[in-house]
Amino acid sequence: MTTQTDRKIAEEERKTFEVQEAAQKQRQQLARQTAIADIQQQVVGAEQGVNIAELKANANVKQATGEADPRACVRSVKRKPSAPPGRPRPKRIASASNHSVRRATP
Repeated sequence: MTTQTDRKIAEEERKTFEVQEAAQKQRQQLARQTAIADIQQQVVGAEQGVNIAELKANANVKQATGEADPRACVRSVKRKPSAPPGRPRPKRIASASNHSVRRATP
């Protein structure tokens, strides 16, 4: 009878071990899947950060190119009116070097 009891106890211990082992594997799998999901979230965030940085860099390049383009400066100068509408253009003052100066003779 003790042999039979020992066998039943050994069988129950084996079953208990198998159930505990399966539960441990499930916990490990859950932890692994949770870690993967967290990493994927970080990857998506990093990708979006890179996309935003690229867009900002492209905008800065376009702005700098537009500011450095001499043709753009010339176009803006040509379009700019010399005087506001309704006002006469300012007159040019001749410099003294263009006119001869006469001295009075005594």
